[in-house]
Amino acid sequence: METASQLTLFDYEEMPLASLEHIIERGLSTFIEVGMALMAIKTGMKYNTEAGYPTFEAYLEDKWGMSRGHAYRMIGAGYISNNLSPIGDKLLMPTHETQVRPLTRLGTPGKPKDGFPQPECWVDAWGDACDLAGDKLPTEKEVKYVVDQMLWTEPPPIPPGQYRVIYADPPWQYGDKLVEGYGPAEEHAGESKSIGHYPTMSIDQLCELPIKDLAADNAVLFMWVTSPMLRECFEVIEAWGFEYKASFVWDKIKHNYGHYNSVRHELLLICTRGSCLPDNSELYDSVQSIERSDEHSQKPEEFRSIIDNLYTSGPKIELFAREIHEGWEVWGNDPGINGS
Repeated sequence: METASQLTLFDYEEMPLASLEHIIERGLSTFIEVGMALMAIKTGMKYNTEAGYPTFEAYLEDKWGMSRGHAYRMIGAGYISNNLSPIGDKLLMPTHETQVRPLTRLGTPGKPKDGFPQPECWVDAWGDACDLAGDKLPTEKEVKYVVDQMLWTEPPPIPPGQYRVIYADPPWQYGDKLVEGYGPAEEHAGESKSIGHYPTMSIDQLCELPIKDLAADNAVLFMWVTSPMLRECFEVIEAWGFEYKASFVWDKIKHNYGHYNSVRHELLLICTRGSCLPDNSELYDSVQSIERSDEHSQKPEEFRSIIDNLYTSGPKIELFAREIHEGWEVWGNDPGINGS
């Protein structure tokens, strides 16, 4: 008997509506079967010809109480997973829709993404995620990791100008793999990878960025760094033309995996070029206790507010930015600032 992953869309379309609905009704036995059944009902217009509903959306709502968005997620994940079957005997197959969801960014059924032929791109991405996960099923974060890497393009040129305030969250390259892909880095097969939108950069690569030309004669640099990179980061600070002055400690409250201790803090170093004391004499507590979010590498906005309050004048720029903020220039390749 053929398994769900061996059946093609044509096989599903040949089934009568009642058989397809039975697949869905028996407890959504596997998301692959359900996604393919829903797709067959939609593409074959069985919701209309056999059930009399004017639209697929009306059928979903009345028959299953299912939103259009949820149905299309199931369709995309089911179809993509069904196309992973040629490697099913070599790689672990996904067991939940969320594991496959990041692959939809490489194109969905009927909507291929330029430069990413289907189904080859899905197979390649899932295979890389399986390699990353080792002998376990890839998590959603690990699949997203791989897709981010595949979609990475060169960031735009660093904008010209002289900036008084520079805020940076460099994608440090650690050279090891932590639990469940935690942390921003793993050196793998000669390529830098990251969980997030920024591939990691070596110390030499970071030092080569033309930040010295970007900074005004009197400027301040706020740079995020983790404990394992504390020694190496000073090479970058000096290459960028700055001198270390002080630091904030972000107490994340939640703990993170580490090799030597359970890490719950990160450092925001304050470095200056020339003379750049704060405009505001208010002294903030050097330890800020703010619970971290579950979004990789996301920094609390409270720190940007501190910077804005300390330095009230002069142009500002954020490097490796993830979002656009009023009063700040941004540089990077994250979809949040480039709309990709």
